Amino acid sequence: MSSQMQPPAPQQQQQRQSQLATRELSASSPSSSATPAVSIAPAEALHSAPSAPPANVAIDPVPDASNDPSLVFEWKPTQLGSNQSWGFTVTSGDGGALSGVLEQGTYRKSLQGDGALNVPIIPPASNGTSGSLSVTNDATGASARYSWVWQPVGAMARVSGGVSKSASGKANTADRTQAGTSVASKAKQQQAGQRRGGCQTTFFGQVATGRRFAFILDRSGSMAGQRWHTCTQQLIAALNALSADAEFFVVLFSSGTMEPPGQRDWTEASANNIAAAIKWLSNIHPDGGTEPAPAFKRVFSLSNKADAIYFLTDGELFGFNAAACKRLGASGGGLFKSIGKMFSPRSDQDDWDPVINTISLDDNASARELRKMAEDSGGTYVHMSSSPATD
Repeated sequence: MSSQMQPPAPQQQQQRQSQLATRELSASSPSSSATPAVSIAPAEALHSAPSAPPANVAIDPVPDASNDPSLVFEWKPTQLGSNQSWGFTVTSGDGGALSGVLEQGTYRKSLQGDGALNVPIIPPASNGTSGSLSVTNDATGASARYSWVWQPVGAMARVSGGVSKSASGKANTADRTQAGTSVASKAKQQQAGQRRGGCQTTFFGQVATGRRFAFILDRSGSMAGQRWHTCTQQLIAALNALSADAEFFVVLFSSGTMEPPGQRDWTEASANNIAAAIKWLSNIHPDGGTEPAPAFKRVFSLSNKADAIYFLTDGELFGFNAAACKRLGASGGGLFKSIGKMFSPRSDQDDWDPVINTISLDDNASARELRKMAEDSGGTYVHMSSSPATD
């Protein structure tokens, strides 16, 4: 009588996944010649072993404000079972040797790399466990540090009353490719959070605080495939994280603009409205060029100002730059704004400008303008990969 191998129980499967991730960190990982793998001493696990494998936890690494911009970080979101983590690659501008320390709980790992450090995933730890990544250029002394706290999935985006614990005094996730969040950005986000019971949401790891959130997203032909899938999944998560008293606005751009049916002005973040926007999004197919100006003009014409704008593109911005964005913001949309007020007569304007968080996806050809656009508004810029991290 033959016996059959039974599939592992969910708890056993989760434990095996965490063990595999930790083993990968405990040895040199193969990588491309441009991004050599980090060499990590095969020491103890990164986090104290809990009584049961961690589940349903997530992190959002937050940089120090003093991070040196010569250390370039590329972060890749990754799913491990029911947990949401990140992998990362750090490169030095001069190609010099890097050393770092990755800590979680009471344990630490030493990292070394020639020109780059590459870790495919930060393994999950139990709820409340804090961690950090510190990297130094051995030749120049330039340094950068990111920190995090493991929390239940979705908890960071739903924290009320200002800043989440993992943000440790900041309300907007900093530039994952350059220096950390500026003091001006922190102040602007805190002010946004104080207006009419502000909440938080997260898009590609960038936390924004306020009540009104606009998403200006590239749907040009080059976004087809994995890029569009990654973008829409991030948008869905960001919308679902909004509290019921928040408002959102979504506009897609290519050679023209597209909006959810019936969207005339700010949309209340009710479950039905979010579900309708997500359903519409599922039928969108990328096509056309990369012309974001009309989308910005549309957002700036709304009856009330945004607290935060997310702007994502995967290509080069022809005929549009930070200066053009500033001019559109200053004009406020002109006639379009007057039309917008017909649909939403509220006028609770203050003397603030929206925080613009910018994202380049895979292609960072417009990194300089995106960074400038973010800095001008008190926001942050991040370069992200659409490819899921490998484990």
